[in-house]
Amino acid sequence: MKILITGGFGFLGARLAEYLLKKDHKVTLASRSKRSLNRSLLKAHSIQVDWQSESSLESISQNQDIIIHAAGMNADDCKNDPDQAHLFNAITTKKLAKLALKSSVKKFIFLSTAHVYANPLEGLLNEQSIPSNSHPYAASHLGGENFLTDVAQTDKMQGVIVRLSNNFGYPAFDNPTCWSLVINNLCLQAIKSKKMVLMGDGSEIRDFMPISLFCVAMEKILSDRLPYSLNDNIFNISSSRTLSIMEVAQRIQSYCKEKFNLNPEIITRAPDSKKLIKEFCIESKFSKLFEPSYNEAFEKELFKLLDFCQSDKSQHIYI
Repeated sequence: MKILITGGFGFLGARLAEYLLKKDHKVTLASRSKRSLNRSLLKAHSIQVDWQSESSLESISQNQDIIIHAAGMNADDCKNDPDQAHLFNAITTKKLAKLALKSSVKKFIFLSTAHVYANPLEGLLNEQSIPSNSHPYAASHLGGENFLTDVAQTDKMQGVIVRLSNNFGYPAFDNPTCWSLVINNLCLQAIKSKKMVLMGDGSEIRDFMPISLFCVAMEKILSDRLPYSLNDNIFNISSSRTLSIMEVAQRIQSYCKEKFNLNPEIITRAPDSKKLIKEFCIESKFSKLFEPSYNEAFEKELFKLLDFCQSDKSQHIYI
């Protein structure tokens, strides 16, 4: 299949491209900045896009079977500029989806976030749960979801919404933005400074997803080999379990002892009294698929991430 990935040089986009190329798909990476392809992505095609230009959006949409829209503003940038967040995460998604339909793209996949459900996340959450988070990051992604659903109300193009939990893993590119991710950041701290400074007391919980399993789920969505009705168009890609930040830090500490003979100190801070910690579970239609392999995939991804942090590739990355 011919697949366009926007944000193709980002953390998710590049790792997904790397995976799909190994499956013999023809992958094009679209990005606003021009980048050289590294060894694992040499078979990909890269194209520069001007997000404010309709002709540029139409150009990247042509001659593609599937578009995976992975480009988007992160949570901090959305909070700092809600108007721009809506413009990019919602309006630009609508424009691109319309042009994809015009260009006879068969499937448009929008990478959204599980944080659309609530802030804080609480209780049992699944694809039927009603979103209620007004944070600009969540609201702008929900806007993009709604626009895609409106555009794709036709037999000509399938619109698919993917809501992500907290992915982690090694980067296919040296992408600075991936080091703000919790597990990536803790691994980098452990290797670089021989300590891990937590933002609180470590009791906060998250749903962590190895990016390798994200790629497996995405391949099934691409090929329609799915554990659900084809009438569904919203999918959580999550682990359906939670770990505390302290549990993750302790695992990293254990792996560092085993692999590098390091014993990074875990340093906690006083918890934020205003921050509510709720029990939650983000259910996924892929839960049964992930269940047998989750622990092994988690460990493998963590080892590879620590290897990356230890390697020459990370020498110029600072914490």
